[in-house]
Amino acid sequence: MIGGITFRTGTADEPFTHRGLTHLIEHLALSRLNVLYEFNGYVDALTTNFHAKGTPNEVANFLSQVCNALGILPYDRLETEINVLRAEGAQRGVSPYATSLSALFGAHHFGMLAIPEVGLEHATPALIEKWRVKRFTRQNAIAWMAGPEPPAMSFAGLPQGDRNPPAKPLRVLPNQPMVFHATTGGPSVINVTGRGIETQVIFAIAAQRLENRMRSEEGLSYSVQTHRDVVNSRYAVMGIFSDCTPENAEQARTSMAAELHRMVFEGISKHEVNTFVDRMERALSDDNAAFGRAMSTAHNLIMGYNQLSEPELMQRARNTSSDDCVRILRPFLAGALWTVPQHTDVRDRRFTNLPAFSGTKASGPTAESIYSNHRLAVDVDRLSVMDMQGNAVTMAFDDIIGAKHWLDGAWTFWNIEGFVLHLVPSDYPNGDELVSPFINDLDPNIIVRSQEVFRGDDALARLVPKEQPPAEKPAGLLAKLGSAE
Repeated sequence: MIGGITFRTGTADEPFTHRGLTHLIEHLALSRLNVLYEFNGYVDALTTNFHAKGTPNEVANFLSQVCNALGILPYDRLETEINVLRAEGAQRGVSPYATSLSALFGAHHFGMLAIPEVGLEHATPALIEKWRVKRFTRQNAIAWMAGPEPPAMSFAGLPQGDRNPPAKPLRVLPNQPMVFHATTGGPSVINVTGRGIETQVIFAIAAQRLENRMRSEEGLSYSVQTHRDVVNSRYAVMGIFSDCTPENAEQARTSMAAELHRMVFEGISKHEVNTFVDRMERALSDDNAAFGRAMSTAHNLIMGYNQLSEPELMQRARNTSSDDCVRILRPFLAGALWTVPQHTDVRDRRFTNLPAFSGTKASGPTAESIYSNHRLAVDVDRLSVMDMQGNAVTMAFDDIIGAKHWLDGAWTFWNIEGFVLHLVPSDYPNGDELVSPFINDLDPNIIVRSQEVFRGDDALARLVPKEQPPAEKPAGLLAKLGSAE
């Protein structure tokens, strides 16, 4: 049998300074398990999950051990697990999906998936405990089984607490079609839409149509996939992702847009709906389907979503119509964020480019960078770094959601709009003196102090570093920054 426990807490719940603490707690809880049966744990946007496959007694023992570990975390493993997570993060990078979320929501809620696990920099037992006792409680969890309930199962190790309902994400973009030029990935489209089986049917049909067109007919893409993340009991984030070569990016995006708009105007066929539902019924009859059903039910319940019976679900799926297609896809496309590879020339007047730079600039004292063509300007309530063309990334005091102070004096700032600014004050004459009044007034609760040196250049960026030729610097400075070439 398979059984597990799901907690209603995930990456999207973490404030900036806690980014990565949920993942760290999950690792600590499993760090002392030494068993022969299969088990796993993972953190997604809104949940933390632990599950095991074995005999009923083995599953019961697993759940008891996890709950006991979550009640008293093994802090003698803290440094080791932090290093493991750093190694994992170095391999993982930022996915195109996380980048799109950060563009849509800024550095908030689902946008936190694009922010590195900065909380590991200062993860003390005291900080972790404050997060653990709020989030990993009996009232904030649902245990589930794909099989008979074991006779002896205990959750006594978990503390008492409250259920944490998911917060509503705040969209930072206007509700209109926009294009974001990212550094990686093929064309994609993402937006918030209503939950329901009809939505899943519509997007599955869309993915199949797009793969038929973009792979089989046009040879532009290898695969087209959908991704769905539940936001709360009413809404979900839906995304459609494809791949392509850089020179075909605009043609691939045009094909995606044309096919999706065609679905709005022409609808879908009963054959397409029945084909999807037949596949769904076949998947649910598989021997391994009980695991997915049990976990899905737990996720729905912990989100407060009205769980349908399987016959009701299948009937609603088969009743999906062209009217549902219009109802779901039209608003989705009206406010969608499209992502294309950097330097793609989007030739469509319906789309607005996502601003690559800030709309405001600091107008106070300035300094020219010693090593690049950047100029620093600082006001009482904001600072800006500008390039030769006058493009600026500005960090307004009230919009900063987090800052990282590196060991060598460099700073990285994140603001609510999703902009990132790397600033090396020593690159500017009197740079430290210039920025110190601004820095001194920052809320200390949003600052993470790193024990590492900054390994990069003073740079302007939105979400992901923009492709720029490296600035020429003397060897001494490269060594100071820890760069290696």
